[in-house]
Amino acid sequence: MSEAIKEQRCLGGLPNETIFFFLKDMFVAGTDISLATLEWTTTELARNLMVMVMEKAQEEVRNIASSTGKVEESHL
Repeated sequence: MSEAIKEQRCLGGLPNETIFFFLKDMFVAGTDISLATLEWTTTELARNLMVMVMEKAQEEVRNIASSTGKVEESHL
């Protein structure tokens, strides 16, 4: 076997190019999973924040409406 072929192979006889593409695929897959997780987390945080804001706004309107029975422009 020539020296050039011996230098191009490592780890059980796999060519360096094959190992490079395998590692690149693993890196890209890991990046994709991280992005999906970050997107899901951000969506859940935004959704829960909207619920909290809506509950606070409803509570304020109910407090105003309970005294007069209706909300008028002067209450804003």
